[in-house]
Amino acid sequence: MGEITNKMRSPNCKVIPYMDDAELVQQNAQVNNQFLQSLNPGTKLVFMRAVKMTDDLDQDLLRERIARVEFLGEAYVREEFLTVLNFKLHNLHRCELNVIPSRAQFIDDDLVLEDLTVSRFDQADVYITGDLRISDKVTVADLEKSIHSLHVGGKVICRKELKVSVYQRCDDVNVSFLDYSGKLLMIDGEYKLTKSELVYTPEKLGLVVSGILNISENVDPKLLADKVESVTNFGIIKGTEEQCGVIRAKMISNTGLVEDADEEVKENADAGSIGNMNILTL
Repeated sequence: MGEITNKMRSPNCKVIPYMDDAELVQQNAQVNNQFLQSLNPGTKLVFMRAVKMTDDLDQDLLRERIARVEFLGEAYVREEFLTVLNFKLHNLHRCELNVIPSRAQFIDDDLVLEDLTVSRFDQADVYITGDLRISDKVTVADLEKSIHSLHVGGKVICRKELKVSVYQRCDDVNVSFLDYSGKLLMIDGEYKLTKSELVYTPEKLGLVVSGILNISENVDPKLLADKVESVTNFGIIKGTEEQCGVIRAKMISNTGLVEDADEEVKENADAGSIGNMNILTL
């Protein structure tokens, strides 16, 4: 290690040492019984990227096949396997170890809880690596019946009236919420909000913008004020000066940008330009 550092041309690059005489796993890995059976007894392993130990494992096989293990990437490990792994972990202080409670259902993705999917859970402990989105049809009673505890790696997106109930079930006091009022309209890509959509929408809208929202010029600001209940903005919202005023008045959270199209046109005009349809002689 020291010799490599001495010969490096760029002192700013990151050098990550790992234990000697180990086999390197350079891809994302799922450790299951089949994986363990492929190893020789007493193998030393270094996982370079993400690793999951979330399936049912034969702990005797785990104890026999792995002598030492080092996680250089993110690791998701069920709580019951730590009795074996604690004595085998190398450089635990460098490991990004996520411990999944024994009874928890592990969901390595976002989860959308709707009135149908919520019925699949019965006082469940749920561990989610991504976002949790709870649909408008799920009630507080549904949530209390189906979910016992929650871990959410991303954000919780839910109606305001569900926020307290969800928060009481989360294991992280600093869990991030996107709560809204009205009917949820999530905008991830580019979206145009039209006058006809607002006219024929029976419910007020809760806008959650992480993409680009363009508001049609013919949308009356009063109509926009009547039909939009709340706005959470992580992206870009574009409209006229008065439309932007309505959006700002409805804002719950804004870490994005609200662009006044009228101001943009004015700035472009003030910048000035020289136009010539024939010949310009200087």
